[in-house]
Amino acid sequence: MTGFKLKNIKTDLTVGERLRQQRINLNLTLEVAATETKITVDYLKALENSQYTKLPGDVYARNFLKSYASWLGLDAEDLLAKYISETKIFSKTKQPELDRDFGKPVEKIGKWNLVATPKLIRNVAIVILAFSCLVYLGFKIQKIFSPPILELDSPAGDIVIDQKLIEITGHSEIGAVVKINGQKVLIDEAGNFKETLGLQSGNNIIEVTAQKKHSRISEIDRQIVVNDNLQYLDN
Repeated sequence: MTGFKLKNIKTDLTVGERLRQQRINLNLTLEVAATETKITVDYLKALENSQYTKLPGDVYARNFLKSYASWLGLDAEDLLAKYISETKIFSKTKQPELDRDFGKPVEKIGKWNLVATPKLIRNVAIVILAFSCLVYLGFKIQKIFSPPILELDSPAGDIVIDQKLIEITGHSEIGAVVKINGQKVLIDEAGNFKETLGLQSGNNIIEVTAQKKHSRISEIDRQIVVNDNLQYLDN
């Protein structure tokens, strides 16, 4: 009776196994490989584990494979041919790790995904923060130098009167210095002020100003004409 002999069948290494084996033989880490080839560690892992669905697309996979193989000193064209063969087999057998349909158009990577690195995001955040600070400072500076609110209730406009006394009333901002014809007047906690002013016969100019520290001056002028003849006409 003829006996059976066991014979070991030698199988070729996959593309990923050849890449990983060569890297290990050269005593290189994935981090070093990623730095030198400019390919991320995740993509290199995907190549070494034959997890091509984790790559951005067939065109990118081929370019990554050629670059990585050349850097490891392997025959890039030979590995590329083997990669094409492997992907065809896996496509037909519908293996879970290689279920990408390479007949479809290549999946494109958005431009944002290519440039949105943590460093870029950090820099953008710094720029936004700096811009916000500048806007806030600009608002504060504008508020400091802008003239305060000044409203004059009485007299409401230029008038002609027959009396030589007139009451000046109005409103301004808290903390502002209010002056009537250069003389400082008191304002209450609500910002209101009231002052009785003596006039002379004829034309009188009343100048009311308000100013905060370092700000521009708000000014309201009134022309008051005292006509003594009106008293005689009334009598």
